[in-house]
Amino acid sequence: MTGIIENFKSKKEDYGKKGNNLKILSELFKNEEKVIVPETIILTKSLYNKVITENGKVDFSNYENIHINPQLEKTILEAIHKKFGNNKLVIRSSATCEDSIFFSGAGQYDSFLNIDKDELILAAIKKVYASLFNKNSKLYSKIYGINLKKESMAILIQEVAPVVKAGVMFSCNPINLEKKYIIESTKGLGTTVVEGIGNICHLEINYDDKDKQDIEVKMLIEVIDKIRERYNYDVDIEWGIDSEGKVYIFQTRPIIHKDFSFKIKYDENQIYNKGETISKGFSIGKIKNITDNEKGCILYQNEKYDFNDLKLLLSCKGVILKENAKLSHFANILRELAKPCIYINEFEFKENHLYAMDAFNGNIIDFDEMSTPEKIKIMLDNFNYMKSILSDSFEKHNGILSINNDDKFEEVVFDIDEEKVTALLKELGFKKKIIKQNIYTYDFKDRSLIEGNAIFRIQSSDKKINIQFKVLDTEHENYRIEKGIIINFDCLKNAKEFMSEYAMQETGYQERKIIRYELNDVYVNIIKWPSCKSYLGIEAKSLERLTEINKELDIEKCLITGWGGKQIFEKLNLTLEDCKFKK
Repeated sequence: MTGIIENFKSKKEDYGKKGNNLKILSELFKNEEKVIVPETIILTKSLYNKVITENGKVDFSNYENIHINPQLEKTILEAIHKKFGNNKLVIRSSATCEDSIFFSGAGQYDSFLNIDKDELILAAIKKVYASLFNKNSKLYSKIYGINLKKESMAILIQEVAPVVKAGVMFSCNPINLEKKYIIESTKGLGTTVVEGIGNICHLEINYDDKDKQDIEVKMLIEVIDKIRERYNYDVDIEWGIDSEGKVYIFQTRPIIHKDFSFKIKYDENQIYNKGETISKGFSIGKIKNITDNEKGCILYQNEKYDFNDLKLLLSCKGVILKENAKLSHFANILRELAKPCIYINEFEFKENHLYAMDAFNGNIIDFDEMSTPEKIKIMLDNFNYMKSILSDSFEKHNGILSINNDDKFEEVVFDIDEEKVTALLKELGFKKKIIKQNIYTYDFKDRSLIEGNAIFRIQSSDKKINIQFKVLDTEHENYRIEKGIIINFDCLKNAKEFMSEYAMQETGYQERKIIRYELNDVYVNIIKWPSCKSYLGIEAKSLERLTEINKELDIEKCLITGWGGKQIFEKLNLTLEDCKFKK
């Protein structure tokens, strides 16, 4: 029947990415006695489309809603029993939107082992179909802009292979493309390897040492070399070896490598613990046991845990593993999304303590033990790092719209003639804008940021929500230098959650109105607090432009300073209460 194919015999049918790759492998190794690509029955893409059409508009994410007509069920079961008798089966997903050179989809769709009875076979088929629309699949598709309505699901049905050992092998190091083979294996069918749990044997072999290995490893190396040569790119394979030493190849896919780096400086004595990098990246946050399922934290693998929760992986700040599962499905996903992950065999952490995670070098840093200048420096580095990887990272799915640098020179000008300044601004072509702002200020519990001349706040204005992190250099008499980062958010809720991830406390709230005059990259803000005269805040991207605007506005005789907020308040005899800061 059309739509049910035995062992890739059709030249026209689409078997899904996994199936299409197996077809290539079956041809590649057809004359090899010691390398086996399992006999396969394929429920093709066209059969899936037929089932979709017959079901109409039902919710396909629930397999119990899926109906396969009785005649088709009979045909499927007859084909399976004719081929495999009543032996136990593997029923594998083969979506059209997985195993590409851009994204793997590793572990996002369902596959089932040791299936035998007819009702279980049919249920497994429906569950594989339904997995194309499960929560993980929908979220993964959102990340990569996949339209699931235009995708399909083929299904691969095979007899359970008689393997005594199985696992995953990569033709290079997926973290840095280093020329070495990496093998992870376990006894039996190897499901614990792809799940990243259990007693996993981990082996890394330099290319120059491949002739020094035992017979099994040499054979695996020969197999993966042949596959890599056929595809002309680095690959990973899922494999098994039986009691006679025959190698079974169950699937292959491209290795996804994101080439990014970032240098963050800190002293060696600040390293709290050291491990091995599984996925590169950097983050700052509290560490929580992964079983707590708390978003916005670095997650520690405190016990065996099924990582197949993409939403949790996306919302966390990184993962610390106690098992070296470099080749697992979730490790692939973490690397795709630039999520830091480190393997540390033994690890203890303090509750509600902040740590920095440098997964470029495998280090956990005790952030809370840093001095205030060190904390400010590493936080600025952290936000600049987030900016550098935003297009490839998970953060854009946690409410972050963009991250921009906002470095500038700024001065405050007192004793102004507001009417004269306003007239000159209009003559110079500045455009007037009224800005209503809601500002939430944040700091650590000990107020160390503000003491270190750093400002951390959420600012809402003109329907825009952003977080501002500013480091102030007030060493200059007439102006100050700001090194700043602006993180733009989709809503206030996500911005506040972001602050809480850094153990920040809200220290104040302010509503104010600013009359702003803009020309290119110069802002002149007329600021008025209760019970005091107006003053100017002038911002420019260069010191030369700041000097020019002073002359153009004829304000050189006024008091011009690079003070921070504390000195400004003292000059105007203001307190926080006067400025209407309130909780």
